[in-house]
Amino acid sequence: MKILVIVLCLLLLQGCYKDEGYQFEGNQVFFVQWIPGEDKKLPIVDADPVTFEVLGDDGLHWAKDKNRAYYRGIPQNHLSIKTFKALSSLYATDGEKVVCGFDLVEGADADSFVPLIDNGHKSGYEYSKDKENAYSCKGYGGVLRLDIRSTKSLKAIHNNYLLSPHEVFWGSSRLPEVNAKTFKALNRNYSTDGINVYFRSEIIKGADAMSFEVVDGFSAKDKNHRYEFEKRIE
Repeated sequence: MKILVIVLCLLLLQGCYKDEGYQFEGNQVFFVQWIPGEDKKLPIVDADPVTFEVLGDDGLHWAKDKNRAYYRGIPQNHLSIKTFKALSSLYATDGEKVVCGFDLVEGADADSFVPLIDNGHKSGYEYSKDKENAYSCKGYGGVLRLDIRSTKSLKAIHNNYLLSPHEVFWGSSRLPEVNAKTFKALNRNYSTDGINVYFRSEIIKGADAMSFEVVDGFSAKDKNHRYEFEKRIE
């Protein structure tokens, strides 16, 4: 069963952990991470329990004490603790550098940098922007700079889609032939602009947009067919 869970996590790109966060026991601080089949309770060496503070909009990943910042229990000594600020569950800055988890957001302008988050959805990608660029990050696998026309009027939907007045992204991929003005996200994987139907960033060929409806996270149907992922199955 443990092997099956790990395989499913990898196939669905959801990550194979669910953190439980920081715990205190006496003068010791721990970070507890759940992976399939077990809890990993990791001691945070040299953490100061008196000044230790959990940060971020999820109260789970970012933390700091008087000496340093931490992400998922790992010291982030490259960030200045004097100016450190957690911006979201993934993003943080020290006023000069911007990071997404363990990854540096290369070239980001710290002064204008803001996360773009659909607060109704706590998982998926975390988008962000500064005065010139937009970015996509999932907390593992690095940060991607999006090839986007403009950073004005950007909106995250389900934390998997990024909508602009001119284009739509799923993750770091632009949806082809999409009309951004009529775009509607049906769930985290399926969407439509009233003409095309999409699974993530791929057009579902032959799908009827008017009758298309989601059955669950990875299956859907229209008046003619049923679909799993982007494939027609009947």
